[in-house]
Amino acid sequence: MAGCCKAVCPETTLDLKFVGYRNTDIDTVWLERFKSGTGFQAAIDTIRAGIQEPYYDTLFLFVDHIDVSADYRISGPSLSRKYRLTNLHTMSKRCSCGGRFKQVSGYTLDGVAGAGPDIYLQK
Repeated sequence: MAGCCKAVCPETTLDLKFVGYRNTDIDTVWLERFKSGTGFQAAIDTIRAGIQEPYYDTLFLFVDHIDVSADYRISGPSLSRKYRLTNLHTMSKRCSCGGRFKQVSGYTLDGVAGAGPDIYLQK
């Protein structure tokens, strides 16, 4: 993470929103990273993450330091299915104290194009 005054700025962020899940459903989430364009056949590594904060029926998971040139499969022992995230695009954003970071601005989730920093994963 790049320093930003007394705050911390992430390098590249991914904001996952789990809709309709319970806290216990996403206490363990796997982000499997794959080489892009291989149809999820060439695994690179896996990140284990967990819930950050609930907001009504939506649970938030914030992931930083992602590789936007990769494809991701999002799964977990209590998730209803596996999600496929490809074609990540970013935009540069300013930290509150002057630094800069990259935020996801576009993506393809399970074959459907999406825009914006928030990626909603419906149960």
